[in-house]
Amino acid sequence: MKVLVIMSHPRSPSLCAALAEAYGEGARAAGMEVESLALGTLEFDPDVHPVSPRQQPLEPDLEHARRLIEWAGHLVFVYPAWWGVGPARLKGFLDRVLLPGFAFRENANGGFEGLL
Repeated sequence: MKVLVIMSHPRSPSLCAALAEAYGEGARAAGMEVESLALGTLEFDPDVHPVSPRQQPLEPDLEHARRLIEWAGHLVFVYPAWWGVGPARLKGFLDRVLLPGFAFRENANGGFEGLL
């Protein structure tokens, strides 16, 4: 199985970074192929500016992230829960990467179909 570990804490070192590394090491020891992505090192605008997020070109780091997501059979998100939610950078990453036509599509009845 191909595993993508997405470390979503904005800083490293951190407990989350240690947990993400330990998970990756354990997955490799179990025979998995593992890639890692540290959101704190990526250069991208987390805000969607046009009406449709599809109109905003993806930065090279987000293009790379999409290729890794397509490659993976299993995604692992490691992040702290601050005030009951994850970091803003994680939300911005998901807003920019999980776009219609890539992560899902809308059906004729108004529902959604997952593509990943």
